[in-house]
Amino acid sequence: MDVTEEKELRLLVDRLRRRYPNLPADVIRDEVDRLHQQYDAAPVRTFLPILIEREARALLDDQRVSS
Repeated sequence: MDVTEEKELRLLVDRLRRRYPNLPADVIRDEVDRLHQQYDAAPVRTFLPILIEREARALLDDQRVSS
């Protein structure tokens, strides 16, 4: 992971923490980390933060509804 990707993921976690203030920060970070690991072998990484954000929102929306 390069510096730009790392920065984008940190910003993503911050955005998600603001969007889901009732979910623990570690749950959000763990979800982003888990999703990011799924793309470890991705040769093109430009849009990973966008893909991860979409997937994370869907999963976190489900957690918010079920809690």
